[in-house]
Amino acid sequence: MRPRYPIKISPATAAHYERLFHGVEGVIEILEAPEGKSLVAGVQRNRRRARAVRRSTRDGSAELVAGLPELIIRALRLCLMVAVGVLPRAPRGPSGRGGYLPGRSVWLDADLYAMGTRTGSVAPASVEDLARRRTLGKQRLTGRLSNLGMPPSTIVDSGWGLHLYWYLEVPTEPPTIVAANRAIACALGSTDSTWDAGRMLRSPGSWNLKVPAKRKLVRITRFVPERTYEAADLRSAALAMAPEATHHQPSPPGGGEDSSLHHRATAMRALPPLIARILDHDERARDLFEGRGKTRGDLSDSGYDISLVLHLARRGETAVTADMLADTLLWRPRRRTRDLSYARRTVDRALEWLDDHIPPPIGATTAARQGEATGLTGPPQVGRGSDVR
Repeated sequence: MRPRYPIKISPATAAHYERLFHGVEGVIEILEAPEGKSLVAGVQRNRRRARAVRRSTRDGSAELVAGLPELIIRALRLCLMVAVGVLPRAPRGPSGRGGYLPGRSVWLDADLYAMGTRTGSVAPASVEDLARRRTLGKQRLTGRLSNLGMPPSTIVDSGWGLHLYWYLEVPTEPPTIVAANRAIACALGSTDSTWDAGRMLRSPGSWNLKVPAKRKLVRITRFVPERTYEAADLRSAALAMAPEATHHQPSPPGGGEDSSLHHRATAMRALPPLIARILDHDERARDLFEGRGKTRGDLSDSGYDISLVLHLARRGETAVTADMLADTLLWRPRRRTRDLSYARRTVDRALEWLDDHIPPPIGATTAARQGEATGLTGPPQVGRGSDVR
């Protein structure tokens, strides 16, 4: 597919990148990668000709904007996506790519299809179903944004989702930005784990080609550059808006015993009261929650997740629901961040195993299947969701 006219970068796109990287150090990272499964044979051939992943850097917003037309033309020809890192990176050194540097924005990658699907991210039955769910998800997101009370500075329509940016008054350290990203994602009901410092989002002016028959232009739909915030204020507003946001409060930097004690105390305040009481009185449950005590079997974080769910369910607490168990897994100290969809899949897999190996009645399993209200919506998820956005 070739453009029928020269690619021109809109003034809003140029101003967006100027605002995003104004006064910051480091280089801007660019990613070119093959799109999702294509239905067009010609595009499939082009995809085989393209490199799997291509990364490059630019020294500033002016150089980035000047090179975007060439990147977009190549992406159209080879069915690629063009994404730009939100945070700048230190230049590459002898040991490889540098770390992330202070940035000027908090962001949210909103999967509108998942937000518009009551039972979570499930594969769309058709393009029409995808569009219908996207519309519903957009309505829900709009309502949650009004409750947040801090409208985004820029909204980018990524084709099947939305990218929201909250510009910051001054360059802010990556850990502070990530903490605000997590809180906002949970408060607004996003199912994606897109808050990490290395996140790269589609560039305005490029095309979303995941559904070739319905290719979408990535474009800016709202741009208010004078609307700026403090990352700490955004995080506080998100935490006050929804209890779910507190699931991902980070521990103090540095690790060690102080970090562990802080995480334990914060988790006990945030967990459902019934789960907190069980952990307070059941030493085995507390050890599994904190990732210790197993001498055989799967000793990874996922293995401890499964063992904790099975232990809590076997207690026969009829008031323990699947949502409570998923909530508990989100608060476990771990080496790798996990999201709500992972927690629900893990709980569902553990409860299915329990049903198969222990004859009913199992009070906790039965109650968990009922999905009683605990602050999280929908039944446990099974399988990966659609990433078309």
